[in-house]
Amino acid sequence: MAPIVVKIKPIQVAFIIVTTILSLVAFALGRSLPLAQKFTPIAMIVDNQSTVMATDKSAQPTLNFYLMSFCPGSHQLIQSLQPVAKLFGQKVNFQPHYLFSQIDNLASYCQQKPLSQRNTCLNENNYLRSTDNLRFGSTNGRSEINENIRELCAWTTTNDKSLWWQFIKKIDTNCTPANIDSCWSDQAKTAGLDTTKITECLNTNGITIIKNEITQSSNVTASPQLSINGRQLTLQSLQPNTIKETLCSAFNTPPDICQTVLPTIKTNNTIQNCQL
Repeated sequence: MAPIVVKIKPIQVAFIIVTTILSLVAFALGRSLPLAQKFTPIAMIVDNQSTVMATDKSAQPTLNFYLMSFCPGSHQLIQSLQPVAKLFGQKVNFQPHYLFSQIDNLASYCQQKPLSQRNTCLNENNYLRSTDNLRFGSTNGRSEINENIRELCAWTTTNDKSLWWQFIKKIDTNCTPANIDSCWSDQAKTAGLDTTKITECLNTNGITIIKNEITQSSNVTASPQLSINGRQLTLQSLQPNTIKETLCSAFNTPPDICQTVLPTIKTNNTIQNCQL
């Protein structure tokens, strides 16, 4: 694959230099940096261009992507990832994750919110309680918690992942936090998914799914986010071809489809992040 030619801004140069120095110091001390254990930045996706840095390579790269179902930035990421997933198919292990928070002290948690949001934050109806009395939340309330779980259930209960991408696109286009609990099933049926399996998964495994997602996403505090082969990407602006190029750098031997140039999509210049 031809080398990627990019323009590197001063802040990117500084980031690379600092990261390199810290890595060399850690190596000299005979240990790795704590933050590098699971999420070492390997690439910057900035201004629709990519700066590819050292990355772990594999025969089948794994791309983890971290979402909240009603975060605008997550919608942007889905729009960008869909043509990438279609191009690579099973050559890449795509894996969605959804962000949840476990809230032990609601009063303290809500005290950190803006004054205008505190009454809503203190409303217990916005959270999901487990049988062991744990409280779980998501940025956009209970309806987003339910939809996060449903979208994970939709992923695990279908073998044809293209149906999942269609489902998420329909949700993003046709549903809102206010109507999602009645809107989602029509979108799932139209996409060809089994709504009975999704509902059973939500009702039976919902709390277990949340706990697993919190464990697997413990180093991620905002949506959207990506990692390739367990190493995190620093995102500012996304285009499908940029993600494709970064993924191709993670193969032991890049496949021929890496020569494909994916079309530019119309999207905001900056990603609208959502904090937990």
